[in-house]
Amino acid sequence: MERVRRASEALACAFDSIFEKKPPKRSASAKAAEEALERFLVRVSEVTRDERLGLFGRALLTYRLQRLLIAKGYPPALVRRVLFAMLAHSFTGK
Repeated sequence: MERVRRASEALACAFDSIFEKKPPKRSASAKAAEEALERFLVRVSEVTRDERLGLFGRALLTYRLQRLLIAKGYPPALVRRVLFAMLAHSFTGK
C-alpha cells in the first residue's frame, strides 16, 4: 500500500505540472492537449515501473489518483478522460 501511496502522490504532482485546473480555452490546440497527455502517460509508465506495481496495484493507483485529483479541484470530466487514457495505455502500451 505504501508503494501505491507514493506512486499516486508522484503522479498527482506530475498532473499538477502538466494540466491546468481550469478548463482549456477553445483556442488551445488539440496537439498541445495530446502532447500533455503523452507526457503524463510517460510519467505513469516510469512511476508504475519504478514502484513495481502489478495489476491490482495499478487499479488501486488509479482509484487513489482519481480521488486526489478531484479533491485538488480538477474537473471530474478531465480526470475521467485522463485516467481512462492511463488505464488503456497501461494495458495496451499505446
